[in-house]
Amino acid sequence: MNNGVAKYVIIKDSHGVETAYIFDGKHQHRWFAEKMGGMPVSAGFVMVRGHGVVCMGESMSLNIKARDIDAEIIRKLLSVLKK
Repeated sequence: MNNGVAKYVIIKDSHGVETAYIFDGKHQHRWFAEKMGGMPVSAGFVMVRGHGVVCMGESMSLNIKARDIDAEIIRKLLSVLKK
């Protein structure tokens, strides 16, 4: 992470389920998405501040942008991990 900003990609599996993956900036979005399999539907950068999640930007390597819904998907993921 750089200044509290990480990369993320949301991948849809063969059942239509979208899962968020958060990773550091060492790798391109495309490289990470290829390792995970499935179809990348959005990607960009994420900041987590307290209880807030902000998604922004785009992935140049995948040619897709962050979506408004991405922050909610990541917020749900983080709430599950806290339990």
